[in-house]
Amino acid sequence: MRTALLTLVDPVNGQKTVERASGALRSCIDPATPDKAQPVLDLLANEEVIRRRMDPGLRESSWLLDHDYLARAVREADRRANKWQRALAEGAKALAGAVGWAPRWRALLTPRTQVAFFFDRLCGRFRYAGYRAYAIISLERLGPYVAIFFTVVALGIYEAERRSEQEIQTASDDILNGLVFRDSKGISGDEAGTLLRLASAEEAVRRRVLTQVLTDQHRASAFVLNPELVIRAIVGVSPRSRVLAATSLRGATAQLSENPPLITQATAEAARVLGVSEALPLEWWMAAIRGSTDPDVLG
Repeated sequence: MRTALLTLVDPVNGQKTVERASGALRSCIDPATPDKAQPVLDLLANEEVIRRRMDPGLRESSWLLDHDYLARAVREADRRANKWQRALAEGAKALAGAVGWAPRWRALLTPRTQVAFFFDRLCGRFRYAGYRAYAIISLERLGPYVAIFFTVVALGIYEAERRSEQEIQTASDDILNGLVFRDSKGISGDEAGTLLRLASAEEAVRRRVLTQVLTDQHRASAFVLNPELVIRAIVGVSPRSRVLAATSLRGATAQLSENPPLITQATAEAARVLGVSEALPLEWWMAAIRGSTDPDVLG
């Protein structure tokens, strides 16, 4: 069709349209079956790309572009299509004769050219025709860019997770630093406020607090002074939080190869308050009993 439209452009100056007989134009579009090309001409006419002119004397119609300014557009479309076809032909030829990875790499279409081809193909300005395989092979040139993209994405995810982990740890440490329970008569106003912050903290922070009091002797020493309040602040009344706490309890016992007395006491107290003593494996209880000299440690 592009070739047919090009015949309607003045070949001398390329700025004006010229008439072409209807039969000749149909043959240009479909040489094998010219009559089947008539719907194409009608469609172009409806889109105001071309217009029909009747010759009363010859009783034959002819076609020309709807306006002279369309001549420049037709020439530009043809120039671009031929440019891409030449680039594809030359590249495919270079690839066929390339020996070694470097010449082969240079023979492939550059990413910029591939993007230009893609958009022009979407706009219908040209077709890959017999060079589709070459265009597909040239996608290899996008490999380094894809690798860089996924590397940047992976680094972004890693950095986001690192920052999230740091924020969780900082929040957990801040809460635990406020829970010392030095006053045997009760909790202070600051400790009450810290417990409220713990109860309203995100789930990840509450789980981190529980893990720390079950794995860090320094944190466990404060926890065993008032385990009921700490556990209630962590799990509240949510069944899901209770299940997650039991999971954290099992995970904490699996992290330690040995159980210092404070850790053993903290773990036993947490299991008691949660009502999930059965969540701890029998091996842990046996090791705790053998390693304990204080019968009150296990509750």
